[in-house]
Order: sequence, then C-alpha cells, then structure tokens
Amino acid sequence: MKKTRWVILLLSVFFANPALATLLEYTYTDSSSVEIGSLILDDSFLDGTSSQTVSNANIYDLNFSYNGISFDISDVVGFDNTIFDSSISPSTIVNGDGYLAANSSFTETILIFPGAIDIGGDLIPGSWSTSVYISSAVPEPASLALLAIGIVSFSFSRKRA
Repeated sequence: MKKTRWVILLLSVFFANPALATLLEYTYTDSSSVEIGSLILDDSFLDGTSSQTVSNANIYDLNFSYNGISFDISDVVGFDNTIFDSSISPSTIVNGDGYLAANSSFTETILIFPGAIDIGGDLIPGSWSTSVYISSAVPEPASLALLAIGIVSFSFSRKRA
C-alpha cells in the first residue's frame, strides 16, 4: 500500500506540468511608421483559420493615441468583434466587426478596416505587426488535482505509520 502511494505521488509530480499561455501584441503603425497603438490578446482564442471573429471582450490590454484622442482597456467595446487571420504565423488583424474601442458617448471611436483604422473620424492608412508579448507558465487544473491527490495520499500514509 505504501508503495502505491509513493507511485501516485511521483506520478503526480511528474505530470503536473504547466501549460504555456502566450499573449500576442498587435501594434498598428501608420504609413509613416509612427506607432498609433496596440492591443494584446491571449493566443488561445485563435483557432488557426484565415478569417476568425474574436470577441473584443477577450482583449487583454489596449492602448491607442492619435491627435490627442486616447483609448485604453476600459474603452474596449466588448460586444463587438475583431477579425484575425491566424492561419499564418504570426497571426494578424484583418478587419473589424463593429467598434474596437469608444468613449462613453461613442463620439470618439476606433474602427478597423483592411489596411487602415479610423480613430475619431480620421482614416489612418497603415499596417499591423505582431509580436509575442508574454509567454508564461499557467498550471492546468487537472495537473493540480493530480498533484493534490498525490500529496493527500502521502499524508495519509504518514498518519498510519
């Protein structure tokens, strides 16, 4: 019985490997190579297709500034979407499906178009670039449960001895 508990403990430690979560930063630069802003998205929302709609509610962070108009994560319009092409590496933003961000009265907004974005009514030609922003270890619930079972099993064997 003791041997079984040790095996369970060793297996739980061996299989308790974290998954990697990768955040992708999409940066928009205008045709003069001036950075206008960026948004960050967890790549787990991308499925490898060329025209995938992702809810803006999944955006991790957002910062845009142009002609005195600024937007941050609190301005993201969560009920609209952004269209990504994740069939290529790195993935890129293709188009918008509604607003990306807006102030509370929707008088100043960001809209995404192929090859341009609209900020506060100004159409800004440019392009998106993608980079890996953060890659971090995230423990998986099943692995943590297996580790907990191993530790509990080990503690019961110590109490009986």
